[in-house]
Amino acid sequence: MAGSTCLGLVALTCRDDIVPLVIPFIEENITKPDWRQREAATNAFGSILEGPSPDKLAPLINHALPFMLNALVKDPSNHVRGTTAWTLGRMFEFLHSSIVGTTIINEENGQQIITILLQSMKDVANVAEKACGALYFLAQGYEDVGLTSPITPFFKDIVQALLTVTLREDATESRLSFSI
Repeated sequence: MAGSTCLGLVALTCRDDIVPLVIPFIEENITKPDWRQREAATNAFGSILEGPSPDKLAPLINHALPFMLNALVKDPSNHVRGTTAWTLGRMFEFLHSSIVGTTIINEENGQQIITILLQSMKDVANVAEKACGALYFLAQGYEDVGLTSPITPFFKDIVQALLTVTLREDATESRLSFSI
């Protein structure tokens, strides 16, 4: 956690200059067999998302997004899945809004993102908590769009998934209940 916090602060200070220093670490470790290395790579990626310009990050995120979505549902480690959901949330928080001039969510990946986040809300508590957070930032990115947005067709499914999360027995035993 301390390393992640420091990396995030360095990213805020160094801005675009942090990206070429961290990307080799991410690329080297993201597919390693040891879950700790995959989690460290994912955590490093999420930690540098606040600071660099959207123009610098958007191509990396567009390249990484399919991999991240796959890891969120298929990685055997719930630690990696939780960190992946957190990283997706940070992607949506910092690079998905009407204010940011870049687009990371489109018609091609929007439905897949929502489907995977809703599926992840059924995962273990730490993953479900982070998936709720990612969904929050995804929805927040559309707040200035008006009455309809690309997530409007999924409104019923989103509400149902959130209500289901509130009924989980492990919701009160974890931070999950605060994420809803």
